[in-house]
Amino acid sequence: MTLSIPQLLALFLSLLILTAGAWLLEKRLHLPPSFTLISLGLLLNQSQLNPLILNELLATDFLSELVTFILLPILLFQVAFKLDLRPLHHTLPSLLSLGILGNLLFTGLMTLLLHFSGATPFTLLQLLLFSAILSTLDPLSLTHQFKHINAPKRLILLLKGESLINNATAILSAQILIAILLVQDFPLYTLWQEWETFLFDIATGLLVGWLITALVSTYPLRSQNRHPFLEITLTLLLVFGTFYMAEVWLHVNAIMATVAVGLTLSRSLTHPNPNRIPSTISSDHLKHFWEYLAYLSQATLFLTVGLLLESQLLLKQLPLAILMLLAIFISRLLITQVIKPLTRRLITHTLPSLTYFLLSQKVINWRYRTLIHWGSLPNVISLGILLTLGEFDASPDFLHLVALILPLTHLIQGTSLSQLTRTLKLNKPSLIDNLLQVEGTLKSQQRALSRIPEFQQGGLFSARIAQQQQQRCEQAVQHTQSYYATLRKQLMDQELEQRLLFIRVFSMERSLYYDLFAKGHLSARSYQNLTYSIDLQSESIRHEGKLPQFTLHFHKGYLLQQYLLNLCSHLPLIKHWIKQWRARQTAQDYEEAWGRHQGNIHVLTCLDDLAQTETLRPQVIEKIRAHYRRWHEAARTRLDHTGEQFSEFVNTMQAKLAERLLLHAERETILEQTHNGFLPTGIANALLWELDIKLQTHNTTHYALTHLHWEPVHLLRRIPYFKQIPIETCASQILPHFRIHNLVANHTLFNPGDLQDSLFLIAQGLIRVSYPKKHTYSDLATLMAGDFFGEQSLLIHPILVTEIYRTVTPCTLYELRREEFQKIQAACLSNLPHS
Repeated sequence: MTLSIPQLLALFLSLLILTAGAWLLEKRLHLPPSFTLISLGLLLNQSQLNPLILNELLATDFLSELVTFILLPILLFQVAFKLDLRPLHHTLPSLLSLGILGNLLFTGLMTLLLHFSGATPFTLLQLLLFSAILSTLDPLSLTHQFKHINAPKRLILLLKGESLINNATAILSAQILIAILLVQDFPLYTLWQEWETFLFDIATGLLVGWLITALVSTYPLRSQNRHPFLEITLTLLLVFGTFYMAEVWLHVNAIMATVAVGLTLSRSLTHPNPNRIPSTISSDHLKHFWEYLAYLSQATLFLTVGLLLESQLLLKQLPLAILMLLAIFISRLLITQVIKPLTRRLITHTLPSLTYFLLSQKVINWRYRTLIHWGSLPNVISLGILLTLGEFDASPDFLHLVALILPLTHLIQGTSLSQLTRTLKLNKPSLIDNLLQVEGTLKSQQRALSRIPEFQQGGLFSARIAQQQQQRCEQAVQHTQSYYATLRKQLMDQELEQRLLFIRVFSMERSLYYDLFAKGHLSARSYQNLTYSIDLQSESIRHEGKLPQFTLHFHKGYLLQQYLLNLCSHLPLIKHWIKQWRARQTAQDYEEAWGRHQGNIHVLTCLDDLAQTETLRPQVIEKIRAHYRRWHEAARTRLDHTGEQFSEFVNTMQAKLAERLLLHAERETILEQTHNGFLPTGIANALLWELDIKLQTHNTTHYALTHLHWEPVHLLRRIPYFKQIPIETCASQILPHFRIHNLVANHTLFNPGDLQDSLFLIAQGLIRVSYPKKHTYSDLATLMAGDFFGEQSLLIHPILVTEIYRTVTPCTLYELRREEFQKIQAACLSNLPHS
């Protein structure tokens, strides 16, 4: 069936009107959207008020294609786009293993419970399909409740991540099971082949979605003039374009491709932009746009299902729906309270080496586990899955059962989450949250009090009104100070005061990082990592009372990463890419260490001021000061280590940083002169525009990367003999004769008495030259990246070494042996003078 343009427009307008009316109704009656919209659709279906154009929506082909190509991609992308992968990168293996396994376990448990109850008219295979359809998870109600009670953020992120993986698994499982159900005679070995295809579809779909997003969005997202219009248009093109290409052209799983688009763009489009502060404007527009589309898609699904329902069959299926609700509740209970804890214990005792990667999530408190179990509601995606499967024997019964189960779960469990939260005593804020609230109120009242003199200076308010407001603010400040002092005296011990002070200094450190980022001294990635590290520490202090073991880097993961990089660095196809990746990683580590160094200095200075101005326990301040001194020394050690290995890189970084500081000083002066009326607005705008262009082009890390790894051509230019050689024209004949040596730290190159007949160029690392004495060594020189030694052994004769050459750090050396140099002379340097 083909709808005309006027019919499509009338259909769209009808959906908008009904959605808006249902939204107003649910807000007035405080009912779940699923219950309101399905009831509205059923009412329209049974009455004479149903617009005729809505009948066109119910055509099988049109409805299936609408759900497949429009509604499902919107719902999946919106969930994936809102998910921040940074807090989950350590728990991703756990989410993938337990998320997929949890979905399959729920499907199996619910199928067995319904099958052995004997109260369902469905076959075992039909029950398996029905359980897979209902295995989706809706995190919306639960995440809203978690935010309301100030639950740990990691729980909200884990809930979103697990629901995304769970829903994608449910879609793929339903597609496999419907194929089995329609074929009827299905051999067992073919079932195993289908599950192999299932895993292959996940991998290929994710890869295709990531590749398309990376190729299409690279330039627009890195542009300095990012705009909400550009980003909204780009996301629309990527979501629907990727889904269409994956489904129609490439024949890979379009569901996983859409999920990959959302996950990739969640990192690219939500990172701040230093050239547009505040940097969240574009992201807010994008978030609200996709939230509206997702709500419209959900409303369309609920309304459509309501229009398809028959009241008589609905009443007939009600007892069976209640039985299935009980099966869902028991299955979720077994998974959350029994199977997952037992699985954790089993893996911990039997596979201790894999415990970190399979169970990297922290143990969840039983109160939160209970709330998660009760709030695990089926998602509207269940309706989408059912509508995309087409017609089969049990599809009308399935549709009416799902249409009953969804609103009933949202009506019973969703509306009772608040009461359960109060029963579990999770609604009561902790002592530290109370103190933070009072302290925040006090600071806001003090800020308001400090603004009152500005009212009097402006002349807008009379002295009487200003005095009244000042008296009111002073009374409020005194009352809050008295209440805060009482709380501190009665409840605050040394440990709690230390936690509060940690949170305060973390906010100071975060504020400094934002200032450095706004001025361009930190890249977006470094700023994200530093603030994310601060957030993790603050969350851990607030909810657990201790600092986390790690934030950005963990020891096991770092060792695994270095092992894989060393293993891949010898492969010819990706060797150059690994080298470039390591160079960028080194530059980013240096930038983050520099940011931490500045942040630690700032906090140490603030702690000195707090010790003089506030009545804090000296031992608390000294303990936090000790932490920051240790972190400051660690950051300084990293900076010194990088400076020893890559001296030219550090010099370039510092030079570009100095240029940026001077440019910002010029910019502040121009703004001040414009504010004072000395410079006309037109001239000031032109000057500011030129400075902004310079600031955008002076990317510190980008310029310094060219000096991070020395190539043989650049190193040869430093040797006096090779300065007279056109190295660029002879490079193809000279460079193949060099040998590359990757040496570990404390490796001895030469001992006294060794014969040296090679030129060595230091591309990376630090080498110490020492002279042996009786029982010790006397350091003679330190050779860094960019230096060379052994040139006389090429030009004159081999040299008898009298010193010890030992690597201090891991080093990369280029070696040119004497016989190879003689070949070069004969081939392309014979016309040049010799020493």
